[in-house]
Amino acid sequence: MGASGLALWCRNGSVKAVMKVAVSEAAVTSLEWESLVMDRIIARQNLEDRTVHLVRKIGNGTTDLTVGDRTISLAYIIMECLPGNPIPIIGNLQGESQTLKIIEYGLQLLKAIYDMHQIGLIHRDIKPENIGMYEDKLVVMYDMGMARLFLDNDGRHRPPRGHTGMRGTEEWSSLNAEIGRDQTVDEINVLPGQNGA
Repeated sequence: MGASGLALWCRNGSVKAVMKVAVSEAAVTSLEWESLVMDRIIARQNLEDRTVHLVRKIGNGTTDLTVGDRTISLAYIIMECLPGNPIPIIGNLQGESQTLKIIEYGLQLLKAIYDMHQIGLIHRDIKPENIGMYEDKLVVMYDMGMARLFLDNDGRHRPPRGHTGMRGTEEWSSLNAEIGRDQTVDEINVLPGQNGA
């Protein structure tokens, strides 16, 4: 969770789980949003099950932490534990086996992205650290704290916002995002050799 929170291994009965605990005001807001996103993923009104490739929430709430004579309330969320990662599995393969495994995992990741888009959400922080594995077979995307709704309550696209700052992990972002330049449709559609490119 970084500097604003903790991620702890825990158990919920016999189920292994991960507990994310917010330790700052910004982390509380992010964690509350992530909880709402996860509620939306498992909502009964969804036309199909969206939880195969998206992490499942087990619970959430607040707990009090007392140090000396000071007590603070900490928000937390408990989600399923997904300790695997597809990168080492792919790295241990070669040739056609590796290519087929990349395609298999890539299609599963696309299904996770599709499922989020079907309920009006964009993840905005897809990177290897936010991909887990269920029994080394199913790719599961987690860390929904930066997700954004792109549809309103009537299913229409929300209007774009004005300029916003950098979002996500700089290591996985484009140079344009890091230096604050927005991409425009014109920049994306320019092919090499056109317009001086």
